[in-house]
Amino acid sequence: MVAVLNCSRDSHKKLQVAWDSIRTNLITKILNDISKSSVSDKLNSLLQLRKSVIEDCYVIYIVSEDRSEAYRLFAVLNDRGRELSDGNKLRSDTLELLEKHEREQILAEDNWDTILSYPATEVEQFFRNYYASHQGKGAAKRNLADTFRDDIFKFPSGVVLEIADIEEAKKVSHTTSDIKNEQQVFIEISERRWPYRDATASDWQQERLQRLIKVLRHTLCIPLLLSVYHCLSEREFIEIIDILERFAFRYITIVGGHAEKISPIYYDHAKLIRQAPQEYKITTLRNELKAVQEKYAPDETFESLLIQKLSYQENSSKKIIIRHFLTTLEDHVEWYYNGANGKPKPNEISIFDLNKVTIEHIYPQNPSSTSQIEELELLKNDIGNLSFWPGRNNNSAGNKSFAEKKSLYEQSNVTLNRELAKFIDWDKQNFQQKRNKLLNIAKKIFTV
Repeated sequence: MVAVLNCSRDSHKKLQVAWDSIRTNLITKILNDISKSSVSDKLNSLLQLRKSVIEDCYVIYIVSEDRSEAYRLFAVLNDRGRELSDGNKLRSDTLELLEKHEREQILAEDNWDTILSYPATEVEQFFRNYYASHQGKGAAKRNLADTFRDDIFKFPSGVVLEIADIEEAKKVSHTTSDIKNEQQVFIEISERRWPYRDATASDWQQERLQRLIKVLRHTLCIPLLLSVYHCLSEREFIEIIDILERFAFRYITIVGGHAEKISPIYYDHAKLIRQAPQEYKITTLRNELKAVQEKYAPDETFESLLIQKLSYQENSSKKIIIRHFLTTLEDHVEWYYNGANGKPKPNEISIFDLNKVTIEHIYPQNPSSTSQIEELELLKNDIGNLSFWPGRNNNSAGNKSFAEKKSLYEQSNVTLNRELAKFIDWDKQNFQQKRNKLLNIAKKIFTV
């Protein structure tokens, strides 16, 4: 006879797995053992197995007068001695709280099964982002479960809601549902996927989330983005992504500004949005970030560090930043030539896949002995000597001389390349002219 459970809860699934393991690795092996041909031999082996289970295994009975301690002991032992995660602690605390409310306890347990189905480190990372988004401050480095329970669920350890506390019990199960739902949005944002199902954002706008989180690695803003997603419109989500991307490139990526200057701004605004979404003004966020920019990343600092940080190296992380920089300039170059009025307005027709974009050295990286130009040798990895091709199949220019590549530049669909074709030749003076133009465009685009 084979026992099959209708597994819906995680605890039931573990019981089923344990039984399947015993049946497969112990019972079935005895029954199928060809060395024991007689029924009596197999029966004796099964009886020996039964004796081992009954006589050599122990059931530990622990008595505790403290209910909270009892739940934690159970959770630890049930986890087979492994260190208990903050998620499992919270699960244990909330299920204890709902002990007299079976329906809400079942709902909460189902939610926790989903929440905790991800790796513990990822769950903890989500808890910290969720906490900051709701509380307007970072969670404590230690005792995350206790901090989360006190400030999010708002109840002390060891409490059990009475039968009459129906509304309180519903709030607890509702909070677990909210955590489960926000976790899915956190995963979408963390994995650089646009979180809106029926998106109104253009493909170019959606790509900016990937640029912000993957390319610039600016995950500090995720608590703010969680609040924006849940409380504001997609249009406002797009606008805030735009502000954060331009600010993060300037202040974090290039200038190397410290996170402690901006994390309070992000956390404060995350909480403000949740408290009064109808009254929230994005201009307030922009003004606060602009104040940080003007103090710690003014134009002079930004310009000098652009030259330093965007010098070409055979380093994948450095190259992707250069690709991001050049393609972003290309997206905005038409706006710049039209006067650069108002906030930066990109041309959203082309979407450059940074994995396919190749960096072009105008004065070649490895010129032939006959085409070397001494004054450009030391400048060949400078941002002023760099452009890009939008696809891997468009890099046929290779190490050809400028004269040989002019026709390729002229035929390019990249404006920055077509402008190169206007130069008669490529010397230090033209290099400096192009570098100054790139820096001037950058100062107009990467600003809040």
